[in-house]
Amino acid sequence: MTTSIDISELEKLFSAISVEKAPEKALKKLEEYPERDQCIQFLIAKLRACHRMDQTDGPWDSKLENGSIHACRLLGKMKAEAAIEILVEVLDSVKEKPDLIIFSASLLALVDIGPPVLEPVYAKYEKDQDDPICAETWLDILSQLGVRDSRIKTALHNLFRSDTILAISCMGSYADREFLPLVEKYVHSAARHLNMCNIDPHAPFSRLRDPMVHAYIETRETLVRLREDIDFDHPDFDRRVNILDDELLTTHELRDTESGDGAAPFVRPSVKIGRNDPCPCGSGKKYKKCCGKA
Repeated sequence: MTTSIDISELEKLFSAISVEKAPEKALKKLEEYPERDQCIQFLIAKLRACHRMDQTDGPWDSKLENGSIHACRLLGKMKAEAAIEILVEVLDSVKEKPDLIIFSASLLALVDIGPPVLEPVYAKYEKDQDDPICAETWLDILSQLGVRDSRIKTALHNLFRSDTILAISCMGSYADREFLPLVEKYVHSAARHLNMCNIDPHAPFSRLRDPMVHAYIETRETLVRLREDIDFDHPDFDRRVNILDDELLTTHELRDTESGDGAAPFVRPSVKIGRNDPCPCGSGKKYKKCCGKA
C-alpha cells in the first residue's frame, strides 16, 4: 500500500517536472523510481486529473498540464502498459486539436510502448472510419509500433488511394520492403514530372510552384529508407537522399522529345541545401523547418 512518505516524494518530483523544460535529473529519478508500479500509477493519476481538467470549465492549472505532458513522455519510456487506456483516451479527446502539445506527447508515448498498443488502437481506427482525419491518426500510430500485421498493410494500401503522400510516409514508418515497388514507382513518376517541367525541387519556395514538388520531397526519403533499410536518424541518411536526387533529377532531353518546346531541362545546382542548413529565405530557421517543410 502506498505510504504518505512515498506520495510526498513523488509529489515533490512531479512538482519539479511541472515546467515547460523539465530538469533531466527529476525526470530520470521518476523513470528509475524504485517502486516502478507505484510511480506508474501515480503518473497515470496525474494524467487523468489533467484530462478531467481539460474536459471541464473549471480553473486551469498550467503546472498540472506541464507535468502531465512530461508524464506522457515518462510512461512511454517506461513502456507502461497500464497507461495505454488513459493515453488513448487523452489522444482521442484532443486529436482534432493537434496544436496541443499533449496530442504529440500522448501519441509518442503510445508509439514508445509498442506492440501492446496494437489492439486498442486498431479498435479506435476501425471505429473512426467515418472520420478520415481521426482514422489517419490511429493508423499513424499503428505504422510505428514495429508490428507486422496484415490489417495494417491493408489499411496502408487503402490510404494510398485517398492520401498517397501520407500513406507513403506511414509505409516508411512501417518499414516493410513489400511497399518498395509501390513507393519507387510513385517517386520516379514525381521526378519525371519535375524534369519535364524544368522545376528544381530544392529551389527556395519551389513548393509553391507545383504540388508535385511537395510530393517528391516528402516521398523520396521513404524510398531511401525502404530501399536501403536505413533509419531516418542514421547519420548517413541525408547523403543517401542526395545520391538519390542525383540519380533521379537528371538533365536528359525530356523537354525536346516529349513537350516539343525546345526549352532546356533544369540542371541541379552544384550546392545543395541540406535539411539542417539555414533556410535560404532568410528566416533564420533550418531548411527542414521552413521552406523545406510543407
